[in-house]
Amino acid sequence: MIEIRTVEKIIPKRFHKYLKIFEKKESERMLIRKIWNHAIDVRGRFMPRNGKIYLLSRTKREELQEFLKN
Repeated sequence: MIEIRTVEKIIPKRFHKYLKIFEKKESERMLIRKIWNHAIDVRGRFMPRNGKIYLLSRTKREELQEFLKN
């Protein structure tokens, strides 16, 4: 684990107020439930589909497929 003194040297001073968030103890605790937390209810037979996240031109799509094969 990195010592706080080392981290303070690496991270700019304006962000030092956030150092505590990344300590091991803080990162292992559960977040407090809030009133705006809610479940995402899905329908009975819902199955996520594999789809393209963004559109590619034909040449770019072919390049991508070639890259993925290798």
